Amino acid sequence: MLSRHGSLLASERLASSPGSREDLATLVGRAVVGMFWDNHRRPLRTYRRSRLVEFAIDGDVDAETLVMPTVDGYEQDVICYDRRNVFNATLLGAVQILLNEVRDPQTRQQLMRVS
Repeated sequence: MLSRHGSLLASERLASSPGSREDLATLVGRAVVGMFWDNHRRPLRTYRRSRLVEFAIDGDVDAETLVMPTVDGYEQDVICYDRRNVFNATLLGAVQILLNEVRDPQTRQQLMRVS
């Protein structure tokens, strides 16, 4: 795509010219940084269910543990809406792989900030 059309994706701002000294990893790194800053105010959040034990009741408590709590507190199921999810982990993994490949110091610095 890069050699035929001059860009990786038709709708992206990622482009190259014949005289450019940048490698593919730097181009992709700049595209990732640009897309991150375009969407950084809308983070990827998902609902996830977790089980925790504490005295503050925040979720669904089992009837048995309500009458006789453990030493650490009440066992409860809590639904969290946060950034810890598989999508953010995938993006972080991609940025870390790109950091090993990118040679341009400015792009590396921006990728470290994104990660």
